[in-house]
Amino acid sequence: MIDLLIDVPGFDLNAKQDSAGNTAAHLYLKKSDIRGWRSILRSPGFDSTAVNNEGDTLLHSAVKSSKNLSLLWPELSIETSSSYHLQYSEIGVDCGMTQINAQNKAAQTALHIAVEQEALLTVKQLLIHPKMNPNLKDRHQQSALHIAVNKNIVLIVDLLLEKDRVAW
Repeated sequence: MIDLLIDVPGFDLNAKQDSAGNTAAHLYLKKSDIRGWRSILRSPGFDSTAVNNEGDTLLHSAVKSSKNLSLLWPELSIETSSSYHLQYSEIGVDCGMTQINAQNKAAQTALHIAVEQEALLTVKQLLIHPKMNPNLKDRHQQSALHIAVNKNIVLIVDLLLEKDRVAW
């Protein structure tokens, strides 16, 4: 359906589509509509920096709607060995991964949200990014590690502590 809308003269792909301020891209991420999402990515004028009324970037929306970012960015892969590798692609770089540390109005990063959802794979995927700052604090002055400790999510605590970048 988005393919048809994109071709309609005057259709603004980046316009707010609902009362929450979501763009078409936010909405297609929430629906996990991969075909529609790919159509949006290929559209001229697509704004990958769009935020909704909560300040959520596309990366925030991706994490909120799916516990596995590889559903949205298949180019994002993790090897299950002791080292992780991120394969950057044009899609990943253009669609939120460049805003890896963006904070919404609650000062949450995508990592905060992934930890709250207890989404271990998503946490791993986000931590792979070389510019990820796991020490950022939300409006309650909680880092991702604080959230994991408070929720007693041992696997995520261990994962966060593996990284040299995490301050306790």
